[in-house]
Amino acid sequence: MYNKQKGLFLSLTIKLYPTGNIPPKYSFKGSKTKMWRCSITKQYFRGVDSWEASQNILPHIRNGYTGNYYGKTEPLENPKGYEKGDEILVISYILTKGGEYKKNIDGFKPIGQAMPQYASQQMTEAQPSAPDNAQPVTMEDHKSMRELDDDLPPF
Repeated sequence: MYNKQKGLFLSLTIKLYPTGNIPPKYSFKGSKTKMWRCSITKQYFRGVDSWEASQNILPHIRNGYTGNYYGKTEPLENPKGYEKGDEILVISYILTKGGEYKKNIDGFKPIGQAMPQYASQQMTEAQPSAPDNAQPVTMEDHKSMRELDDDLPPF
């Protein structure tokens, strides 16, 4: 039988309560006092950055855990008199253990292998491009070239 050991569940969760509005207006809201809550320490944090920098989470980040955002709706239990809906929106930032490096399954090589490596070459001296019997252009040559131009009418 398949038995997979589950790792530690690391998440930061915020709950948004219904406003009674219909989209495109905002249909959920949260207050400043109900911030993100840690699943391990049950402490409140202002955001993901401060949570990841905390001393309880930082060792997991260094061990290869990465985070993704997830969202779901849950039924509202014990609604207060002013709440105008029956569902709450729960947004979680969950850390999961990153997998090992996976081999390429689509057949393409990684860029480091696909691109040829730069091979350094010695610098060479520039060679003159004009033949040995080349002569400079004179004013007479320039005037004779002008005679070859056609007079075209304007468009």
